[in-house]
Amino acid sequence: MQKMIRWAALAVVLLAGAAAVLPGAPAQGQSAAPAPAAYTGATAVDAGIEGLVPDSTAGAANRFLCVDGTWAIPSIGAVTGPGTSTDRAIAIWDGTDGDTVQNSLVLISTSGGVTIPGTLTLGTGAHTIANAAGLLDGGKLQAGTVTSTQLNVTGVTAGSYTLTALTVDAKGRITAATNGSLA
Repeated sequence: MQKMIRWAALAVVLLAGAAAVLPGAPAQGQSAAPAPAAYTGATAVDAGIEGLVPDSTAGAANRFLCVDGTWAIPSIGAVTGPGTSTDRAIAIWDGTDGDTVQNSLVLISTSGGVTIPGTLTLGTGAHTIANAAGLLDGGKLQAGTVTSTQLNVTGVTAGSYTLTALTVDAKGRITAATNGSLA
């Protein structure tokens, strides 16, 4: 029966109680290969030296190994926030330092809906807003999307006019209507 025992990079095969030395293993009475050296980090002048990574301490799970061989908490360019957040809210910059974010009132649902409680400014130029129902297209409202309750009051009284005299503003809206005469 054979058993293989690993000791560092060395192996010894035990055959029926007699030890046989494998190539590369130290001969009987010789010491094993030296343990790997500790990692030495790079400096401004010298390159680092390959070796074992230094131990980290308990409770230091939020650290990373720096090139100089020390463990550190990320700080340069790290973004911080308010400590709590609103689910599905878009984070926006708080100030101009590029390090701090805050909640916004804009929400994105898991189904792709966007809720904007304030004013939506699209900028200048031609913009198209569309939805699956086709209510908006090319910046114009489609037929049937505005009801009488959504129209501004113009001062024109509803009813029938005889020989109507109309006043139309620069945007083509009737702003006054009166009965006319033939005189």
